[in-house]
Amino acid sequence: MTERPISMTLLLLQMMYSLGVVEPDPNTVSPQAARRLQKDLEKFKQEPADGIEAAPCEENILVWHYCLRGSPDTVYQGGYYHGKLIFPVDFPWKPPAIIMITPNGRFHPNMRLCLSISDYHPESWNPGWTVTSILVGLHSFMNEDDMAAGTVNEPPEICRQHAASSKGYNLANPEFVKMFPSLAARFSKELEQMAKKKQAALSTTVDEPVKKKLKTGIAKAKADEVQGEGLTNRLGNAVEDDDVIVLD
Repeated sequence: MTERPISMTLLLLQMMYSLGVVEPDPNTVSPQAARRLQKDLEKFKQEPADGIEAAPCEENILVWHYCLRGSPDTVYQGGYYHGKLIFPVDFPWKPPAIIMITPNGRFHPNMRLCLSISDYHPESWNPGWTVTSILVGLHSFMNEDDMAAGTVNEPPEICRQHAASSKGYNLANPEFVKMFPSLAARFSKELEQMAKKKQAALSTTVDEPVKKKLKTGIAKAKADEVQGEGLTNRLGNAVEDDDVIVLD
């Protein structure tokens, strides 16, 4: 059996570790974690971060959903990226797991991300960091080029394709629609308008050749009609004069 390179072995271990995310039982949350997350929620509502939406699940305050708007003048512009923060039962003493669900070209979808603010690095975690600071840090890191477990480096054109298709992708996810109904309604309306514009443009493109053929057909019919009238007159005269006409 061929031995795998050490780098590949480490990558596989990282992937296995990344996929091992289990949402905690809401009944096991500590009173301190519940109070702290509720406080973070109130602060986020009072002071929302630009380009970031976030809310906890109604049935489990340890599981939060977020949506990041792609930063202007980046390959993520126009995209909306849905993900989860999964907090430990003893938060804020331990950091959350961070996952991005929407394909984006920067992070592996549905894999835990290796950040200084995530559970990959509990040694660098600061209990004073809030949900807002975690998401602002993630948003900022998305625009950087640093590599870590859970990151990818897809070409710019692929990232732009992900951005363009992100609204439709999110709408197909029931969790996103449930957690962000206002965004879902807006995306649905925008995609419907885009579809109508494309249909109108396609109809115009198709109609032009049709119109051209129709005009050509009408012109030919008129020419045939004129030629037919001339032939009829010639036949009438021939009958009167007993002439013989040879038709070409």
